[in-house]
Amino acid sequence: MEGTHVFDRFIALVKFDQETIAIKKKIDALEKETGALKANLATLNENLDTARQLVQTAQKEVQLQELRMQELDSKEKEKRKQLETTSSPKEYTGIKKEVEHLQHAQHAYESELVDSWNKLENAKAAFALVATEIETGSAAIQTEIAHKETELSALRAEFRQQEQLRQEKLKDIPEEWLTKYDVMHLRVSNPVVPVYNNCCSACFEEIPQVDLTQLARRKMMQCKGCFRLLYLAQA
Repeated sequence: MEGTHVFDRFIALVKFDQETIAIKKKIDALEKETGALKANLATLNENLDTARQLVQTAQKEVQLQELRMQELDSKEKEKRKQLETTSSPKEYTGIKKEVEHLQHAQHAYESELVDSWNKLENAKAAFALVATEIETGSAAIQTEIAHKETELSALRAEFRQQEQLRQEKLKDIPEEWLTKYDVMHLRVSNPVVPVYNNCCSACFEEIPQVDLTQLARRKMMQCKGCFRLLYLAQA
């Protein structure tokens, strides 16, 4: 029967679309997972940059402290030479006080310099630890990203093929059926459902006998409860 043939094509279209939707859901899930992995990779790189910046900051601090120590040392040597050459007791006393002040400043800066060296060593150790962890973690993440992108590429190609094949599936199906199907497709993920035990398998609304008779003849009916398109599974 021609009607039976058309109805069978319509049900085949519905099942085909469900397969396509399943592929699209896999693509969406993989894209989400890949995005999360790339975000994790970016976070790892940011952590490495942060650790590197801490090392650079500590190095600059050490360099500044060492430069300051060198300046104090040069000034002290210069003042000691002046002590050796001065003949004025008053000038000698003044220079000697300056030397003592410089020595006191050197002692204070020595403590700060040791702290700066310790900070630098700690920063280097932390950077080495982070770098090792990131090297291992990044390799694993990049491998997983590559695997998922390969899978994505295959799924996208399959999805494009499904879209092309769908045009053939639309042939001979009445426009009225397709219109109702498209409208319901925007509202629910399963716009066409089978009837089981004389009930809609989606909302369990009981189907009147007159409608069951029409469905047995492959007529297009809508559930009065959820408005999905119905068909008899046993047919």
